[in-house]
Amino acid sequence: MNDDLDGMIRQALGAEHAELFDQYGEPSLPEMVVDSFRGRTRWLVALTFVSIAVFTILAGVCAYQLYMATEVKELIAWAVATIFCLIAVSMMKIWYWMELNKHAIMREFKRVELQLASAVNRRPTKGE
Repeated sequence: MNDDLDGMIRQALGAEHAELFDQYGEPSLPEMVVDSFRGRTRWLVALTFVSIAVFTILAGVCAYQLYMATEVKELIAWAVATIFCLIAVSMMKIWYWMELNKHAIMREFKRVELQLASAVNRRPTKGE
């Protein structure tokens, strides 16, 4: 469905606008990740990536300690710590995916804005 819509948009646009459409088209996932480090919140994205790495390592250490624990209190403590670390990683990943989604939506708005601006510039005036 998306390919059909893109094809219809390309047909409706002229040759020069079709090139702009291709240039500002939908980026791949690696391009979106790299672009997230170029925005205004790049420090927050970098902090999130570091936090995800730290909490993943902590989850591994806690899981190992859980496996090695012999007393019930230790088992409960290490299980809670493992679950906490895994939930923290999950929440940070969800936040990051929401950021990628926000950037994709903003990119689409800008594409529509560009098309609208070019349509307004092409519109004949009343005197013509």
